[in-house]
Amino acid sequence: MSAATATAQHRHPSKLPLRQLLLLSSATFLGVSTENLPIGLLPQIATRLSISTSEAGHLVTAYSSIVMLSALPLALWTQRIARRRLLVTSLLVYATSCWITAVATDYLSTIAARLAGGLAHAVLLSMIAGLAAALAPAHARGRATAIVFAGNASGLALGVPAGAAIGAVTGDRWVFAGLGAAALLIAAACARTIPIVPGVHDSSTGTLKHLLSNRGVLTLTSSTLLVMTGSFTLYTYITPFLSQGGLGAGAVSAVLLLNGSAGIVGTILIGRSVDTKPALSSATVIVTMALTLLLIALLANGPTVLVVPAVTIWGASYAALTVCLQTMVLRRAPECHHTAASALYVSAFNAGISAGALSGGLLADSGSWRSLALLAASLVAVGGVVLSHGVPHRRRNKHAMAIDGNPGHVTK
Repeated sequence: MSAATATAQHRHPSKLPLRQLLLLSSATFLGVSTENLPIGLLPQIATRLSISTSEAGHLVTAYSSIVMLSALPLALWTQRIARRRLLVTSLLVYATSCWITAVATDYLSTIAARLAGGLAHAVLLSMIAGLAAALAPAHARGRATAIVFAGNASGLALGVPAGAAIGAVTGDRWVFAGLGAAALLIAAACARTIPIVPGVHDSSTGTLKHLLSNRGVLTLTSSTLLVMTGSFTLYTYITPFLSQGGLGAGAVSAVLLLNGSAGIVGTILIGRSVDTKPALSSATVIVTMALTLLLIALLANGPTVLVVPAVTIWGASYAALTVCLQTMVLRRAPECHHTAASALYVSAFNAGISAGALSGGLLADSGSWRSLALLAASLVAVGGVVLSHGVPHRRRNKHAMAIDGNPGHVTK
């Protein structure tokens, strides 16, 4: 096959490149697992480094904070780099971060390694949705995003529990070492499998100016901040919330597994409708999410077993909404600014996680579980109102095909 033929085929793909998308999904699975794994390994990490449990918990906080702060600056700084090279580089940084975490003998080295991993995470999440869209037919970009984002949901539902179970037997060092090896393997596979997608030949200042004047993108990121703050107001404290209702540790773990598994299902189901009816899909999911949180609030002081179905539906709607929001960001941003727009979305997402943990903590400490769930439902509802009234309605130009680069320059 000639280079020209290969270029033409990648320029106008006729079907979803499942092998490539599943490879990108494995990268997001790795990223989310790496970010959240310390949650399941806090006792082992605290014992090994001779620190308190709360100090071990800061390994997650530091990671999410650096993602929030660095996503947009890194997206602008790296926008000229070809996407495959940037993807492989971020995975190699992941591997190095995990290996240093595995062998570190002091808290400072571990924090430094986690911060490096957070920088890689910021780069990966900012560019991977745009890359997935570049590899997919124009009519199936939402489905491509859903496939890639299924790795996020799987990381929470399967990666973190599996890592915690392995770490309980082998210790946390081997879990992080294994993640580093997995990152290296995925990087090698991406280098061989993912086609070349060029970066953006625009100035960082021009990209930022264009982005900050885009009403649709700014509205979507504002809605994301509100919705994620609401969701994590409750989710951060879901374990004590369920425990105070009488569920034991094993039952709580089972409910969290249901919540995460439902997220995988929700991500897959939303894939088709988000391509054809993104606004309606988003509205349906966000209403479902708000009503489910309201139901959880109303059942807060009753038998916890009644809350389980609501928590499960909440997990499905939350994961589906992340696909809807990311897809709408890609639709509202100019094609050449997809990575920067996604970076702004990632920053808002992680800011919501931090804000939710803070606001929820104020109510969790006082045991006001119903008020906590009501606050979560209210914030999600307000985010839905912002989304429905603030995003300008317009049709996409079906001829605008380029993603994160010049039209048609996607090659082997």
